Amino acid sequence: MEVFGNLNAADAPMRDAQVVARSLQDRCKASAAPSLFRRAASCVPTGVSVVTCTDERGEVYGITANSFLSVSLNPPTALVSIRIGRMQSLIARRRRYGISVLSERHETFSRHFAGHAEPALIPEYTARSGMPILSCAIAYFVLDIVSEVRIVDHTLFVGSVVDCGYTGGLPLLFFGSRYHQMAC
Repeated sequence: MEVFGNLNAADAPMRDAQVVARSLQDRCKASAAPSLFRRAASCVPTGVSVVTCTDERGEVYGITANSFLSVSLNPPTALVSIRIGRMQSLIARRRRYGISVLSERHETFSRHFAGHAEPALIPEYTARSGMPILSCAIAYFVLDIVSEVRIVDHTLFVGSVVDCGYTGGLPLLFFGSRYHQMAC
């Protein structure tokens, strides 16, 4: 039986209130060394996407993410994890964001939106349900935020998928802290 202080699992309402009352930082204490966790997590292959949003003036902002994942098919729901900062704040204010899934040919876009700006790169966007989506994306999603969960230095934005589509192609992969292409 799972025990929380002097409460057992049968005391669910009391336990839930106690858990909510604890600070998030206390609940996220871990004994694994961050460097070991980073190396272990790099063994999980992921796709690479660019999260986009517009500010109040219509200016486009984007950031590379490999933390996008589907949550539910019915209703279509997905989430992305964004580090606390300007992009996180913008998405929280605007309540909608776009996801552009990159193809194996678009590593340059990933690096560009990860903060390694390519001066010659001028991204082209297509408006989808009011969000800018990279025109070169092999799939896209537009999401309205239904829930936000702050976890230490990141926010999980859970979104209801209001629009999506795909053109096909092979995805850009990230594994072992490096970019990869699928071997077919």
